[in-house]
Amino acid sequence: MAISSTHSYHSVGLRKNINPALLKKIILESNSQKLHNRTYIHDLNHISHLSGVDSLFLYDVMMRNNKPYHSFEMKKKNGTRTIKVPNDKLKVVQRVINQEVLSKIPVHWRCFSYHKGASIVKCASEHLGAQSLIKLDISDFFGSIDEFTVYKALLKLKYSPPSSFAMARLCTHPNKSGEVSVLPQGAPTSPSLSNIIFFDIDCKLQKLASKNNLIYSRYADDITFSSFYKMDRSTFLEIKLSVVKILNYYRFSLNKKKVRFIHSGMPKFVLGINVSGTTLKLSKKYKNDIDCHIYGVIKYGLHHHSLHREFASVFCMIQHVFGKIYHAKSVDYDFGISREQEFRNYLHTQGLFF
Repeated sequence: MAISSTHSYHSVGLRKNINPALLKKIILESNSQKLHNRTYIHDLNHISHLSGVDSLFLYDVMMRNNKPYHSFEMKKKNGTRTIKVPNDKLKVVQRVINQEVLSKIPVHWRCFSYHKGASIVKCASEHLGAQSLIKLDISDFFGSIDEFTVYKALLKLKYSPPSSFAMARLCTHPNKSGEVSVLPQGAPTSPSLSNIIFFDIDCKLQKLASKNNLIYSRYADDITFSSFYKMDRSTFLEIKLSVVKILNYYRFSLNKKKVRFIHSGMPKFVLGINVSGTTLKLSKKYKNDIDCHIYGVIKYGLHHHSLHREFASVFCMIQHVFGKIYHAKSVDYDFGISREQEFRNYLHTQGLFF
């Protein structure tokens, strides 16, 4: 999927009467990307060749002449989240871009989301035994990253202006107002791009943490600082103000409703996991939710329970419960394995095997 043999590529190019200077430039750029284990992308036609998706479709996506996304609302704790899923053609293209380019780019070591080996549990473990916590949330995380920011990030990775422009347009979509294109939540490329673009911010936030003898972590849009010592409110306000300045400089903003200062004596949770003691613990609410699902399906049946909990289908409900159980196992293995066995045993009585 890249230039495998420089000599062969050069020879074929000359036979096709391609300018030798252009061939040399392409080979140099390709070698530069190979150095970082990334695939060289020349332009839109090259993306078409790599993905097997016709270039006319890609051109229409770039020019915003079609609507390649399906949107729906997903429930979250305090409202809904708009999910935009690309159609099959665009999804193939985005997966190729992610696999060949974006996934090869290192993320900051304090980022615990959207990359191999990252997890909620690892992120929470960083703050185990903390005396004080500062929990912050970035407002409209993906929606704050526009196509020009993506374009500049790709240029910084030594991709040419035409290829950077093409990838930026193919990985973004007009926002609700239609005034600017941003990362759509639901596209395969959005998570990796958010980590790439946030790298410089992670560096500054880690520097802020080191300066104040704090531990910093980020999981997607969730930012956490913790201290082994008791932190007073004035220190919290100083840290918060510094974070606001850093985020605003890069055109991000805090969700003011999700700012939390948790000092000694209060229960401390990071990403829903209790980090107050010497070991990670699941919250009582999380355990109860799993137990309620299992009780519900056993007492009322799969169909009635999924309807009562407003799932799209029985299959979606089963996958949701297994997802919660697998997360529980990673924190409290004994609890998780017992609930998994109980849930599977019931499914087996219904002739279902997962």
